Amino acid sequence: MPATSLGTSFVGIDVAKARLDVAIRPSGDYWSVANDSAGIAQVVSRLQELQPELVVLEATGGLQMPIAAALAAVGLPVVVVNPPALGGRFRQGDR
Repeated sequence: MPATSLGTSFVGIDVAKARLDVAIRPSGDYWSVANDSAGIAQVVSRLQELQPELVVLEATGGLQMPIAAALAAVGLPVVVVNPPALGGRFRQGDR
């Protein structure tokens, strides 16, 4: 895998029923929005400006579908991961 270029960013979104927690690496920026149409629009807008290398969402019983679909619809690279499939590599609170 090639080394990442300067300015490359990656985004992780923790999906919950009421909110979306968005973290950007390597900058360390972090923000939360409501998990509703307005919050999703805000995330999509900010990430379109950022043009991240990849956006990773946690699979949360279908709650991830609206944000995943919205990101994919504008051509942002998005993947949904199943936390148990990661084999405990990440624990709650890791950032």
